[in-house]
Amino acid sequence: MNLKKFFLFAYMCIACFSQYGYSQVFYAGKKPSIAQSYVSAEELKLSNNIFSVEWRLDKNKIVSASIIDTQLKRQMAFDGKNLFSIILQDGSVLTADEFEPINSFKVLNLFANADATRLSERLNGKEIQAYFVNKKYGIRLNWKAVLRDSCNYIEQRFEFTSAQKNSIQKVVLIKLPLNKNVYVDGKVDGSPLIYKNMFFALEHPLSKIDTCRNFLECFLKEEGTIDRAQSFIVSSAWGVTPVTQLRRGFLYFVEHERATPYRQFLHYNSWFDISWNDRKLNDSICADRIQTYADSLITKRNTNMKAFLFDDGWDNDKTLWGFNKGFPNGFTHLKLLANKYHAQLGVWISPWGGYDEAKAERLKYGRLQHPPFETNQNGFSLSGPHYYARFKGITENFMKQYGVAIFKFDGIGNMDDAISVVKDEDSTKRKIARKDFEALLRLTKTLRKDKPSIYMSLTVGTWSSPFWLNYADVTWRSGEDNGQCGSGNQRQRWLNYRDKEVYENVVRNAPLYPLNAIMNHGICIAVNGLPAKYEKDNKNIADEIWSFFGTGTSLQEMYINPHLLSSNDWDCLAKAIHWSRQNADILPDVHWVGGDPGKEEVYGYAAWNQNHGVISLRNPSSKAQSFLLDNKKIFDLPENFNRIYRFYKVNNVSAKQFYAEGDNITITLQPFEVLVMDAVTSK
Repeated sequence: MNLKKFFLFAYMCIACFSQYGYSQVFYAGKKPSIAQSYVSAEELKLSNNIFSVEWRLDKNKIVSASIIDTQLKRQMAFDGKNLFSIILQDGSVLTADEFEPINSFKVLNLFANADATRLSERLNGKEIQAYFVNKKYGIRLNWKAVLRDSCNYIEQRFEFTSAQKNSIQKVVLIKLPLNKNVYVDGKVDGSPLIYKNMFFALEHPLSKIDTCRNFLECFLKEEGTIDRAQSFIVSSAWGVTPVTQLRRGFLYFVEHERATPYRQFLHYNSWFDISWNDRKLNDSICADRIQTYADSLITKRNTNMKAFLFDDGWDNDKTLWGFNKGFPNGFTHLKLLANKYHAQLGVWISPWGGYDEAKAERLKYGRLQHPPFETNQNGFSLSGPHYYARFKGITENFMKQYGVAIFKFDGIGNMDDAISVVKDEDSTKRKIARKDFEALLRLTKTLRKDKPSIYMSLTVGTWSSPFWLNYADVTWRSGEDNGQCGSGNQRQRWLNYRDKEVYENVVRNAPLYPLNAIMNHGICIAVNGLPAKYEKDNKNIADEIWSFFGTGTSLQEMYINPHLLSSNDWDCLAKAIHWSRQNADILPDVHWVGGDPGKEEVYGYAAWNQNHGVISLRNPSSKAQSFLLDNKKIFDLPENFNRIYRFYKVNNVSAKQFYAEGDNITITLQPFEVLVMDAVTSK
């Protein structure tokens, strides 16, 4: 690359990223450069300076493909017939070599879209495109292979249509040989396949991986019909990562392809406070919460908020997502009040209808409609056309009329079947859940098209597949909203429980899922449910505040009754918020360090880029414990990076305070101590 092109490329990258305020994960190796393409009668090729993907042709037909790490001289090869396959409902198997090319392969230049929310779409790139057909079944394929500038992966996009109706049972997009170096990185649906420093993924949270003869297959159960009007679109990704940097290299890919990159969203949530099972919300009490936060946090402590989210209780159960009588003008007054402080509104709404008696009332109302809203064993069926239309209309109106900036979608599909260890893939429950999940994904795309900045939290029913993030912003950590685990007082046992669930359900089950995209259930300082029993002295509240912001999650939920906070508590909250914002450039990299909270082992979160690092540690035990700050390990440092850091304590001190310096430092944490530190390299 000549110097002029290099500076132009660098300028475009900086302009794209800075315009939106999003942070980019550091690529800890040789930087991917501008995408290149090549097409001839014998070969197709997409490449940059770190890897290439090549397809060999014979008479305009793909006969083989390979991905090559040009730095390590390592490759994974594919036979042409194994590039994809479709299994129809009658059991017929159509492999890639049974599709004939309709036209010649062509290269398209992709241009950066400055208004795109997806990071990759704000970059230039190259696309190879062609059409294929299976003449026997009349199935047509529009195939695209895409490489964007500065990316470490290609995407292949498959759009199937048909001249006649064909019912699809399954689509296989990846087949890797059974090999000791090939493995599934995760126990949940929607996990990637790994070969040394390469990754391969079907980009869908419902994708599954299974053995078939001598291969590991990555596939998607479709159970849908395609024809001229109804298409089926699915995509896969092949990529490479720097040596010893699988997690960070895969995260670099995820942050480029998720619906929106990491962005912190600080907001109040009314659950445990003014929202609870035995009551309904009203305009005046909601306005009180907005005004109190505005006075104590936004104005007095110069700490802006994104939104005020009103949880279960705003609706009249007997109208199905219509306002109760406590909101005679809907959210009009609350919108104006929030906007006065440069904030917006958020709303809880449940695709399957909510919980308990309120859910029963909503279902009763829905069944009396003409035509009735569709239901299944989980509640309302989002895949039903009538209920989908109602739910879509309600959510779109919330954005249009009330400026809603965040949805908390609570309850979809069937959470008991989320983990892929469930073997009965063809069970009725599983099929019903899949259809509702697909409807939810379709809805998220529609809502983001209507309002690109919308923030979506998918709670109960989801699991830690990174490909949920191609549609929404965060998923649920799983477990109960609140719980108790281990020793300590009730607030400390709550923190043990919260982080034990993250460790068990995310860290161990989905090692490559970004911890920056977890719904942890926020900071709980309230008077309802279990939080009513949690200690509310300054020390315990500070522990929860700092331990929460130390997780690095973008979903910054405050389940806080503002009238319970002392002046010291407000100061602590504001300080922790500002700390997280000052470190927004590296918190996308947040990852787990230490052990298992459920076993009372010291644990925490760390994040790093080439400029600095942060670490948050907690001792969940009633006994003092030592912990080794091994910088290479805790920061997941690449080769040849300085390992000596100076650490500065930032929590529970009036000003940043020097703590320690070195590359392997043994520290002692007191019982239930939370320690949050900034780290900078020693000169």
